[in-house]
Amino acid sequence: QGPAAGSRVVTLPRGAHPNNHGVVRVLLRRDTDGHEIPYERVHGVTLIAALRMGLTRRQREASMRDFLRLPLYEDMAPWNIVLAGRELEYIDYDTRTVTFDGLVPQAFRVMSVLVNYRRTVADLERCGNKAKVAYGVPFVGDCVGSAAFSGPCRDTALPVPCGDGKCHTDFISCLRSLEDVVRGLGEAAADAEEAETAAAAARAMRLRNLAFEAGGRVA
Repeated sequence: QGPAAGSRVVTLPRGAHPNNHGVVRVLLRRDTDGHEIPYERVHGVTLIAALRMGLTRRQREASMRDFLRLPLYEDMAPWNIVLAGRELEYIDYDTRTVTFDGLVPQAFRVMSVLVNYRRTVADLERCGNKAKVAYGVPFVGDCVGSAAFSGPCRDTALPVPCGDGKCHTDFISCLRSLEDVVRGLGEAAADAEEAETAAAAARAMRLRNLAFEAGGRVA
């Protein structure tokens, strides 16, 4: 049924809901950056709320079974899981469009890459302190802690603050970037030295020419 004649249709912003002749906003606000995450549909109770109110052993077991059936998302903390009827749903608006079912089985091998790479970097005496990474995730920020730039790096795709002033995917990417910076500085210094040598040679030639023009003798 459409609106009554003469009435005015109002489009509510995301996360706003009619309630008791008024409008309320339902949202989460991230502590890290104050970003607001609106709830467009409110149709269940978050798992963390249900746990705090108290679940029976059977309810916990059922929730665990349902949780294991969900696809793998980035932020499956209990406040991002809702009890919707007899099922669990993932509701994080920032990350619910990407799943990691194909990547998680590679987790151990990826961590092995980082652990062994770090060992060699450390033996070459190029491993410094750990960079500060969100959630304290191990290995990813090893060796590249820097006073020059410590973040924050809020994008989880680029979580590692690097001394080049940028956020990187991992400490290996940071080390490679820093090596490029050092090499670039060395090349710039060599170019400057070469330019200075050429300028000095040009000055000497000018002095030589002036000496000849004045009838002087140059040893």
